[in-house]
Amino acid sequence: MMSGKKRKRAEDVVEQQPQKKAAYETQTDTIRVSVLQDERTWMPVLASTPGLSLPSDASFSPYRKTGSHFPQLLLHSNAHPMLDYTAHEEASNGSDGHLKHYIGLFDPRKGKLQLVPAQKMVVRSSLKSTRPSLSADSEEEDKPLNKLSARNALGLAFGTRKSQKAISCLTANEISSSQPTSKSSPSKDALDPIAQAVISSMPVALTASSREALEAAMDEAKPRPKPNLQATTPAEVYTIEQLVGGDNVLSKVAVKEWIDRINSGGDVTMKSPYVSKRLVKVVEAGDVKMVRVLKYIYLLIEWWKALQHNPREGKRVRKAEDKEMAPLIEAWGRDLVLGLSKRFAENGMLNKWRQDYFATHLLALTLIVDDFSVDTAHIQYDLKLDVKPITKLYQELGCVVHAPTKAEQNKMRITRAEAQTRRIAVLKIPLVFPKLRNPDNRRGK
Repeated sequence: MMSGKKRKRAEDVVEQQPQKKAAYETQTDTIRVSVLQDERTWMPVLASTPGLSLPSDASFSPYRKTGSHFPQLLLHSNAHPMLDYTAHEEASNGSDGHLKHYIGLFDPRKGKLQLVPAQKMVVRSSLKSTRPSLSADSEEEDKPLNKLSARNALGLAFGTRKSQKAISCLTANEISSSQPTSKSSPSKDALDPIAQAVISSMPVALTASSREALEAAMDEAKPRPKPNLQATTPAEVYTIEQLVGGDNVLSKVAVKEWIDRINSGGDVTMKSPYVSKRLVKVVEAGDVKMVRVLKYIYLLIEWWKALQHNPREGKRVRKAEDKEMAPLIEAWGRDLVLGLSKRFAENGMLNKWRQDYFATHLLALTLIVDDFSVDTAHIQYDLKLDVKPITKLYQELGCVVHAPTKAEQNKMRITRAEAQTRRIAVLKIPLVFPKLRNPDNRRGK
């Protein structure tokens, strides 16, 4: 009896592909591993795109700067009609600051595995500088300039270099809503092509109109260490390893000389009021790790003082052979000092964002040393900051900052007049961060 199942024709029979890739069989029992360490050659790139939806056909042009201590690689793409994409190395915010990436090339026949260093980079976007072109018969040519446009035009023509640069920056970064040209044009809430290009390059979560999503995105971009929002105690908000940049950084900080001098009744000469006022107390407590943290704070203060101030660009990291930086490297070691430059500077420069990024890490360490209640006067003197900026930096860490109470004045042995210029920063649960300002409230809407 014939079966009802039809037989397949020969041409219909296709060899099935295996579902899993076959494992490579090496001809030897041992695998020889080698690492290509020549950093002068080009290396592969591992790039991430936080907050962006990068087009799959985007092509980048590589550029490399070799004049600094650490060769800098930069990738740039201008293929997009409205956006420029730039990829560069960014400092890690946690214990991954000293993490290195490699790509392995394995030859199963010879049993060789070659590891090639790979550069971890982050892709960011920025608006192209655009200037709307008006046709000859455009009605916009006949319209008079408003007060703001007239003032900007005068500033560009006759203003100082500083004012011209400020106006140019405002023009380059401006995103304005499209204005209706007729009654049949779209509503005033419609976005112009530049704004649409920015919105389309963001992930869906960031394009939401909710205030919570906007605040979360702005908090993520702030120059501060990432706080643990699920912390139940102040000690869980920021960890020491996160603030110093790794698990093995503090092991390079030698403290035996400090401990021996204090235990023998001697003094340690230093130029930092913050560290000198707390050294004896920390050493007598017997916590060696906390002594290392205090000395690491002293390194950060000395490195900050050795930076070269540039009024236009910010602060510049001096070369290793300069008279301000050479003694620092000799006293602390090349790895520690140059590690700070790589972590907090970009191309040897610290702009305003990176200066705040450095300061918040330093101030978070002072919270740990002072049991999460800091008299800001000493560290304020070390960093040469006024009351207002030091208060703002502690608030960005989630602290409540207040003037000393009567009881705190007696404990600090200061007068009422002196208390007017002193602040106490306290980190407690729940954390209190500065809230996002609403521009509509300032306009009276």
